[in-house]
Amino acid sequence: MKTRLLKLTGDAVGDGEALGRAAKLLADGAMVAFPTETVYGLGANAKRPETVERLYRIKGRPRSKPFTVHVADLDAVDELVGPISEMGRRLMASFWPGPLTIIFTRPDGSTVGVRLPDNEVARALIRKAGCPVLAPSANLSGENPATSAKEVLTTFQGSIEAVLDGGPTRFGQSSTVVRLVGDGYEMVREGVLSVERLDSVSSG
Repeated sequence: MKTRLLKLTGDAVGDGEALGRAAKLLADGAMVAFPTETVYGLGANAKRPETVERLYRIKGRPRSKPFTVHVADLDAVDELVGPISEMGRRLMASFWPGPLTIIFTRPDGSTVGVRLPDNEVARALIRKAGCPVLAPSANLSGENPATSAKEVLTTFQGSIEAVLDGGPTRFGQSSTVVRLVGDGYEMVREGVLSVERLDSVSSG
């Protein structure tokens, strides 16, 4: 298999051909890397179990580590997670779209990490695909995440169907991850957003 490079030109969001091809591949169960404001993600249709299994295998990631769901709009979050705490709403209002992954606990006790990326290409792709998109960072487990299409191809040429090339990422660093706990939250991984930045909003 040869990995296709789908390059965006001009108005990225208005580039129907590249985005349309990438979105159809995603919806049909293919794996498509795409840019966010942090790093490139390996996109997979969360409703296709065989694709999710393949994603674990390609990344070399333990099955005990779930993947984050990327959404294009706030409206999609309630359906994914159920009731959201006041702290969750405050963090979403302050940092979404943006480089913050929030881990929610669903009513059944299961957890899910969700991110609304601050990248128009990523959001347009997710909308066009019409499915929940898992998008862990584009790297082998334990290695540095890719911040350009070229870096994705260096690692995954022949292993995934396509890379949507939106140029280098803005931050070149992974998102910050927090877990909602009761009426507050706990830091899981500090990334683009610092503890101090989060605390300035959460305590306000």
